[in-house]
Amino acid sequence: MNVQWTEFENAATYNYARKFVEDNYRPKAEHETSKLEVQLNAMKNTIDRLQPQVDALNRSNEQAQADINAQTNRMMTCMNWIMTAMARVRMSNIPLPTVENSTSSNA
Repeated sequence: MNVQWTEFENAATYNYARKFVEDNYRPKAEHETSKLEVQLNAMKNTIDRLQPQVDALNRSNEQAQADINAQTNRMMTCMNWIMTAMARVRMSNIPLPTVENSTSSNA
């Protein structure tokens, strides 16, 4: 009798535990899956829509950085010309500082 009772108890406990887990912790199969698929597709559409904007901003940023670097190079050429002219006519007794271009491409 004890063996039969133990088997019944094990089966009942297993069924209860399985039903409890499925009801409370597993997603509701089709409804949850379709809801997640809709959310996933919406996110994919958002990414597809935003990617061209991100690419355009990256190109714009690269162009702005190239323009700034070109302007910096022109400014450095002019500053060196001014410093050379000042040294040539001895406008100051104080030694003139050297002008260096210390910009980096990560700035």
